[in-house]
Amino acid sequence: MYFGPGIYSDDKRELWHGDIWHKSPLFGSTCIQINNVKYNLGEFVEWHGSNSNTETSVYYGRIVGFIIHDKSKQPLVKVEQIINFDSLPRSLKSRQRKNQSHIGMLWMTDKSIIIEPTIIESKIRVWLTDINQPDRYEYFIEEIVYIANGIWTIRSINLRHRHPIEYIQIQDSPRELPIYKFFLDIYIDKFGPF
Repeated sequence: MYFGPGIYSDDKRELWHGDIWHKSPLFGSTCIQINNVKYNLGEFVEWHGSNSNTETSVYYGRIVGFIIHDKSKQPLVKVEQIINFDSLPRSLKSRQRKNQSHIGMLWMTDKSIIIEPTIIESKIRVWLTDINQPDRYEYFIEEIVYIANGIWTIRSINLRHRHPIEYIQIQDSPRELPIYKFFLDIYIDKFGPF
């Protein structure tokens, strides 16, 4: 049985090629070092990249996993994409949302993307408004943007799926003790789990 980090593969055949394994802090690493800066699961980051018009843009995301490319063995970072007002679909743009964007509002999406660690430029402080307000933050998120039945929709941040790092306690074990992990594979159908 494999208990390492999630693996990015074009041919998804194994459990560790999937989203659940990629996001679990129980498998693989919970942090990565980039240019002498430690980045942890659940932290928010920004990076620059080219958009479809070959212009350089700033992108935001939340780190949800550290994975490895199956062929090159290169470490990669899986992030949930966060967008600013300019990237909102036209049908969701409003004067109120534009005003809120001027004071730091961003929007969470349900889209995960995989980036190379070397393009991450810095951490950013983001307040998810469904948790206690931190002392300092640069941006805040109140809404999630997603597509349902082909239509762009917004829902409250209170209805988001929480990342496992928010509720799983990771404990460092003594170095001299062996670590045993097991994975319980439960299937659920209309008759219940089996």
